[in-house]
Amino acid sequence: MTAALGRAFALAIPAFVVAQFLLVGLGVFADGAAWNLHRSVGAAMALPVLGLAILACTTPALLPLRSPASALAGLYAMQFGWLGLGAALDIPALRAAHAVNGLAIAATGDVLLRRLRQPVAAIG
Repeated sequence: MTAALGRAFALAIPAFVVAQFLLVGLGVFADGAAWNLHRSVGAAMALPVLGLAILACTTPALLPLRSPASALAGLYAMQFGWLGLGAALDIPALRAAHAVNGLAIAATGDVLLRRLRQPVAAIG
């Protein structure tokens, strides 16, 4: 049951990342209102990110996933850090790092998804 929940959370990560990139594209090229939805989807992404981190740190069979799950949570937190720091220091390049960080989230989510697709005994 716990591994299945972890798989569900891990499957959600790429879906959220694709949605985020699509919403940014819409915000830039079509409808500025998509930015608000981008923010909302980004906030909702906390559920699978934090869910994976909690499962990986509290479920014995998933303990080998602590590092990538914790890295994912850190990268997610940095999404807000890049934006806040860039705005506070008025450095657009720091705010632009938000997009690159999104790619790192996608890659880390892929690592977790691949490992969680294995039988629980093979995760370690």
